[in-house]
Amino acid sequence: MSYRPHIHVRYRIATRGEIPGDRTADIRDLPGSRAEVLFAPGHIKPRLVAGIRRLANHQVVHGSWRQRWTGSSQAAGEAQGFLRGVSRWERIPGRLLPSGRAAVCIEEDGSCVMLVDEDTCTPQLQNAVNDLHLRLAGDGFWIQVWFDRRPLPSAHTPAPPLTTPRAPLIAA
Repeated sequence: MSYRPHIHVRYRIATRGEIPGDRTADIRDLPGSRAEVLFAPGHIKPRLVAGIRRLANHQVVHGSWRQRWTGSSQAAGEAQGFLRGVSRWERIPGRLLPSGRAAVCIEEDGSCVMLVDEDTCTPQLQNAVNDLHLRLAGDGFWIQVWFDRRPLPSAHTPAPPLTTPRAPLIAA
Protein backbone atom coordinates (compact mmCIF):
# COMPACT_ATOMS: atom_id res chain seq x y z
CA MET A 1 0.00 0.00 0.00
CA SER A 2 1.47 3.35 -0.96
CA TYR A 3 1.44 6.31 1.37
CA ARG A 4 -0.55 9.33 0.31
CA PRO A 5 0.52 12.51 2.10
CA HIS A 6 -2.21 14.06 4.18
CA ILE A 7 -0.48 17.41 4.53
CA HIS A 8 1.15 19.69 2.05
CA VAL A 9 4.00 21.89 3.19
CA ARG A 10 5.00 24.97 1.24
CA TYR A 11 8.40 26.63 1.74
CA ARG A 12 8.98 30.22 0.69
CA ILE A 13 10.81 33.44 1.39
CA ALA A 14 8.50 35.77 3.31
CA THR A 15 7.84 39.36 2.38
CA ARG A 16 9.33 41.98 4.68
CA GLY A 17 7.35 42.22 7.90
CA GLU A 18 5.42 38.99 7.29
CA ILE A 19 7.26 37.12 10.06
CA PRO A 20 6.49 38.70 13.43
CA GLY A 21 9.21 40.27 15.57
CA ASP A 22 12.86 39.73 14.75
CA ARG A 23 12.48 36.03 13.96
CA THR A 24 14.00 34.59 10.78
CA ALA A 25 11.75 31.52 10.36
CA ASP A 26 8.13 30.72 11.08
CA ILE A 27 5.65 27.92 10.45
CA ARG A 28 1.95 28.46 9.87
CA ASP A 29 -0.93 26.05 9.83
CA LEU A 30 -3.29 26.63 6.92
CA PRO A 31 -6.77 25.22 6.28
CA GLY A 32 -7.06 21.92 4.43
CA SER A 33 -4.11 20.07 5.99
CA ARG A 34 -1.57 22.52 4.69
CA ALA A 35 1.36 24.24 6.36
CA GLU A 36 3.69 26.98 5.26
CA VAL A 37 7.29 27.49 6.34
CA LEU A 38 8.48 31.07 5.96
CA PHE A 39 12.08 32.25 5.80
CA ALA A 40 13.03 35.90 6.39
CA PRO A 41 14.32 37.74 3.33
CA GLY A 42 18.08 38.21 3.30
CA HIS A 43 18.67 35.06 5.38
CA ILE A 44 18.25 32.37 2.70
CA LYS A 45 18.96 31.95 -0.99
CA PRO A 46 16.23 30.72 -3.34
CA ARG A 47 18.29 27.66 -4.34
CA LEU A 48 18.25 26.44 -0.72
CA VAL A 49 14.48 26.97 -0.51
CA ALA A 50 14.14 24.80 -3.64
CA GLY A 51 16.51 22.17 -2.21
CA ILE A 52 14.66 22.01 1.12
CA ARG A 53 11.32 21.77 -0.70
CA ARG A 54 12.62 18.86 -2.80
CA LEU A 55 13.96 16.95 0.22
CA ALA A 56 10.96 17.59 2.45
CA ASN A 57 8.45 16.64 -0.24
CA HIS A 58 10.34 13.40 -0.83
CA GLN A 59 10.26 12.59 2.89
CA VAL A 60 6.55 13.32 3.21
CA VAL A 61 5.47 11.59 -0.03
CA HIS A 62 7.44 8.44 0.79
CA GLY A 63 6.18 8.47 4.35
CA SER A 64 9.42 8.62 6.30
CA TRP A 65 8.08 11.68 8.16
CA ARG A 66 4.45 12.25 9.06
CA GLN A 67 2.68 15.20 10.56
CA ARG A 68 0.75 14.63 13.80
CA TRP A 69 -0.71 17.98 14.77
CA THR A 70 -4.36 18.74 14.18
CA GLY A 71 -4.38 22.06 12.34
CA SER A 72 -4.09 24.37 15.33
CA SER A 73 -1.21 26.76 15.83
CA GLN A 74 0.35 24.58 18.54
CA ALA A 75 3.29 23.59 16.30
CA ALA A 76 4.62 27.14 16.44
CA GLY A 77 4.85 27.14 20.26
CA GLU A 78 7.93 26.76 22.39
CA ALA A 79 9.65 23.36 22.49
CA GLN A 80 8.74 21.29 25.54
CA GLY A 81 11.98 19.28 25.53
CA PHE A 82 10.50 15.80 25.00
CA LEU A 83 13.26 14.91 22.48
CA ARG A 84 11.15 12.28 20.71
CA GLY A 85 13.16 12.84 17.56
CA VAL A 86 16.05 14.95 16.32
CA SER A 87 15.90 17.05 13.18
CA ARG A 88 18.29 19.88 12.47
CA TRP A 89 20.23 21.87 9.90
CA GLU A 90 24.02 21.91 9.87
CA ARG A 91 25.83 24.48 7.73
CA ILE A 92 28.83 23.08 5.84
CA PRO A 93 31.04 24.28 2.96
CA GLY A 94 29.19 23.81 -0.32
CA ARG A 95 32.19 22.00 -1.85
CA LEU A 96 31.43 19.07 0.50
CA LEU A 97 27.94 18.61 -0.98
CA PRO A 98 27.18 16.72 -4.18
CA SER A 99 27.48 18.89 -7.27
CA GLY A 100 24.47 21.13 -7.83
CA ARG A 101 22.96 20.53 -4.38
CA ALA A 102 22.29 23.17 -1.75
CA ALA A 103 21.18 20.55 0.80
CA VAL A 104 21.35 16.82 1.48
CA CYS A 105 19.72 14.79 4.19
CA ILE A 106 21.25 12.14 6.42
CA GLU A 107 18.67 10.04 8.21
CA GLU A 108 18.69 7.16 10.61
CA ASP A 109 16.20 5.96 13.18
CA GLY A 110 15.33 8.88 15.39
CA SER A 111 17.22 11.60 13.56
CA CYS A 112 17.40 13.64 10.41
CA VAL A 113 20.28 16.03 9.82
CA MET A 114 20.07 18.29 6.81
CA LEU A 115 23.47 19.45 5.61
CA VAL A 116 23.07 22.86 3.96
CA ASP A 117 25.52 24.95 1.97
CA GLU A 118 26.80 27.58 4.41
CA ASP A 119 26.66 30.20 1.65
CA THR A 120 22.88 29.77 1.26
CA CYS A 121 21.68 30.67 4.76
CA THR A 122 22.74 32.73 7.73
CA PRO A 123 23.64 31.27 11.13
CA GLN A 124 20.61 33.12 12.54
CA LEU A 125 18.30 31.25 10.16
CA GLN A 126 19.98 27.94 10.96
CA ASN A 127 19.33 28.53 14.68
CA ALA A 128 15.72 29.57 14.05
CA VAL A 129 15.05 26.48 11.91
CA ASN A 130 16.68 24.25 14.52
CA ASP A 131 14.38 25.80 17.15
CA LEU A 132 11.37 24.99 14.94
CA HIS A 133 12.64 21.44 14.41
CA LEU A 134 13.17 21.03 18.15
CA ARG A 135 9.47 21.77 18.54
CA LEU A 136 8.23 19.76 15.53
CA ALA A 137 10.38 16.61 15.76
CA GLY A 138 11.45 16.85 19.38
CA ASP A 139 7.93 17.27 20.74
CA GLY A 140 6.46 14.70 18.34
CA PHE A 141 4.42 16.92 15.99
CA TRP A 142 6.36 15.35 13.12
CA ILE A 143 7.29 11.71 13.60
CA GLN A 144 9.68 9.53 11.68
CA VAL A 145 8.19 6.34 10.26
CA TRP A 146 10.46 3.53 9.13
CA PHE A 147 8.74 0.66 7.36
CA ASP A 148 9.96 -2.94 7.30
CA ARG A 149 12.47 -2.45 10.09
CA ARG A 150 13.25 -5.16 12.59
CA PRO A 151 12.89 -4.00 16.17
CA LEU A 152 16.09 -3.46 18.09
CA PRO A 153 16.85 -6.04 20.78
CA SER A 154 15.52 -5.08 24.16
CA ALA A 155 18.06 -3.99 26.74
CA HIS A 156 15.96 -5.80 29.34
CA THR A 157 16.51 -9.27 27.86
CA PRO A 158 20.20 -9.68 27.15
CA ALA A 159 21.40 -12.50 24.96
CA PRO A 160 22.25 -15.66 26.90
CA PRO A 161 25.94 -16.16 27.58
CA LEU A 162 27.77 -18.51 25.27
CA THR A 163 28.57 -21.80 27.05
CA THR A 164 29.51 -25.30 26.06
CA PRO A 165 26.53 -27.61 25.60
CA ARG A 166 25.70 -30.02 28.44
CA ALA A 167 25.16 -32.95 26.12
CA PRO A 168 27.71 -33.85 23.45
CA LEU A 169 26.84 -32.86 19.92
CA ILE A 170 26.13 -35.89 17.74
CA ALA A 171 27.00 -35.76 14.10
CA ALA A 172 24.67 -37.72 11.89
